Amino acid sequence: MFYTVSDFYNTYSDQLRLLCGKSGLSRRISSVGILDYEFLPEISGKYKHYNFDEDQLVVSTLLYARNNPSLVGDAIKDLLNAGASGLVIKDIFRLRIPEPILRYAEARNFPVFILEERDVYIEDIIFNVKSAILRQESSGRIERELDIITSEGTAETDVLEHARLINPSFETQHKVYYIFQGDRLVRDSFADYYRRYTGSPLDIPESMLARYERGILYITSWEHKAGLGDASIVEAIREELRIPDTAIGISDTHYYLGELGTSIKEAMYASLVADEDGSGYVTFSDLGLMRPVFPLSDNKVMADFSSAILSPIRDFDLENNGKLMETLGSWSRHGMSFPEAAEELHQHENTLRYRMDKIGQLTGLDFKKAHEAQQLNMAYLISHCKELKSRL
Repeated sequence: MFYTVSDFYNTYSDQLRLLCGKSGLSRRISSVGILDYEFLPEISGKYKHYNFDEDQLVVSTLLYARNNPSLVGDAIKDLLNAGASGLVIKDIFRLRIPEPILRYAEARNFPVFILEERDVYIEDIIFNVKSAILRQESSGRIERELDIITSEGTAETDVLEHARLINPSFETQHKVYYIFQGDRLVRDSFADYYRRYTGSPLDIPESMLARYERGILYITSWEHKAGLGDASIVEAIREELRIPDTAIGISDTHYYLGELGTSIKEAMYASLVADEDGSGYVTFSDLGLMRPVFPLSDNKVMADFSSAILSPIRDFDLENNGKLMETLGSWSRHGMSFPEAAEELHQHENTLRYRMDKIGQLTGLDFKKAHEAQQLNMAYLISHCKELKSRL
């Protein structure tokens, strides 16, 4: 994950005006520097090749060009040759940059901004950009560590080691909260959430907030004190982060930090169910049979079992618009209850029983026989868990 010119532009969108180079907003920024005297004609060639680096955002008042705006063209050419990311001009002298220079920068996809707000100081820009770069680099490192922690092949002793790398203050007992965001999560929104988190009651040494996959992880841990209740933490997350009313999944309490990978997955799975049913937050312990199914839904044996049962049902629906899968899904999600499924689907119970009879004809499994109803239910749960996991 890199900090880009687009990220910078979004941060200062109210104070900046983009003159040219919109197609270069995806350029990476790895450092920030000041253009001051380097392009004065009398010292040409002495400094400009040493002061600017690749992927550097350059900020200037163009003091050296106040009597000759055409000198800006030389600066842009040399900055491009150095691989710089863009140029930000604090418009103190109200210079009119010649159009040929702007056309040249546009053709080379080199962003040039005018900072028109007098109260924004170059020193603040440098500090904020450097902080953002460090934050992005740290976030990228944490995400890589989380990938290792949640990998199926990582031993618990290695999970413990990598957990200590991302937060040495983690205690043994822990619980994970996953705020599912999906397409709503962008880099800038997480940066806002993290700023609100910093210094809030949620921000204690034994906790951590991190972006991961398509959501946000909040990991809290403790040793000798009891953790807060789920409702209290969910309320604090929503209040302190000022986060939209999105789905939150909550793991079981685990008593060994080497199980952090399992905790994270539990919270993520629960968040998918919360997002689907709009219930606000769901704990992993609430998932019933989905608890063992979620982790194994990608297993070939499980997938083959599910496909063998569901394929003839799906084929029938495609050819006849039979709504058999819809019926099977509602029946399964409501604990194989017809009254609740009928209420959800706004259908008479007898209509649903007729469809389930049709499923029996197609699959050879009679929902009225307990052991065969269990197979229908399990086949749907495997397919449903696999489909939900694909959203992460």
